[in-house]
Amino acid sequence: MCFEGSRRVIHPDSELVFISEAVGRGVRATTRIPTGTLVWVLDRFDHVLPQREVDELDAAHRRLVETWGYRDARGRWILCSDAGRFVNHSCAANIRGVGGDMMIAVRPIEAGDEITCDYAECNTELQCACGAPECRGLVRGADLLEHTEAWDAEVRDAMKRASGVDQPLLRYATDWLRFQKWCAGAAIPSVAEIYFDESSSESEPPIGRRPSQPG
Repeated sequence: MCFEGSRRVIHPDSELVFISEAVGRGVRATTRIPTGTLVWVLDRFDHVLPQREVDELDAAHRRLVETWGYRDARGRWILCSDAGRFVNHSCAANIRGVGGDMMIAVRPIEAGDEITCDYAECNTELQCACGAPECRGLVRGADLLEHTEAWDAEVRDAMKRASGVDQPLLRYATDWLRFQKWCAGAAIPSVAEIYFDESSSESEPPIGRRPSQPG
């Protein structure tokens, strides 16, 4: 799904497939993706929409954003431009967010495995029936605050391995420089920082200019 010409920003060793009648489509690894690999990154082609802009959309386009998008820590809606929008939820997710704009494999994803994230990191609420032994039933953004210690430990362990694996998505990341600093030992943000508190006022500072690509 990630080719030089298409600028798509989900891992190249993945494909969009039909999962089941209940789930619909999802994303599956085509070869083994090691722990520490960036599997998705926010890219300049992804749409970043403040809530006020979503409110101004016609009903059809607003439904599209609310169905396929997710909310970041600032309350903005992120609508992926590629197959990232089809990544399904699991309470035993094999990728987890780091810094809000990237998702990293927290365990090896074998060829044929479905790539899954935790929708708590999308600030989404849903009744879950993922089938995982640790299935929480009700998934909420506030789960980020309740499971911080365990999920942060997963990310830290993955980041220890990140510099030793191929990173085909790094050049597309809007925040690649921070990632390199984390690999070098800088403090890694907590997953709790991804949480959007709807009771707080929305903050929408301008998106900074993207640094030059590494290499």
